[in-house]
Amino acid sequence: MTEKTPAELREQRARLIASTGLTETVLRERADAHQLYPEHHDIWVTVEGLDMHLAELAEGPEPLREGLAAAVDERDRARRWAVSLENENRRLVDQAREAKEQARVATVAALNLQRQTPDAAQRTLGRIREARTWVAVWVELGQYFGLTAEQCGVEARARRLGDSL
Repeated sequence: MTEKTPAELREQRARLIASTGLTETVLRERADAHQLYPEHHDIWVTVEGLDMHLAELAEGPEPLREGLAAAVDERDRARRWAVSLENENRRLVDQAREAKEQARVATVAALNLQRQTPDAAQRTLGRIREARTWVAVWVELGQYFGLTAEQCGVEARARRLGDSL
């Protein structure tokens, strides 16, 4: 990239405006009203760019350094944010993987329970048929339904004595 002096930039700016056949004021007014031909619009955009560059040159290098420092800070902040997002993504992927495994384990357990429940009920029913006393019947029922020994005893005693609860 070749560097031009401010005088050369002002000269280029004047040549560009003159090439349109319009004055700078007319060119500006038509640009503001969005009434420029495409080739004149391109020239106007270039003139605005030259004006900004001339303004930066007039301010000196300090604003450029400040802008560079701000851009570097913004880049570093964006990198930290990207790392944070990557870590969050990894954490969410791990959670999803763990939830998927838990769902699989729960499904297997449910299927096993579904298979076992009729078998357990059939076995309990078979043992109840073989029972010779109310106590033996209520022991089997208590084990199947998760009753306490006291509840089973009360039920067995009530049946043996013919009492209704």
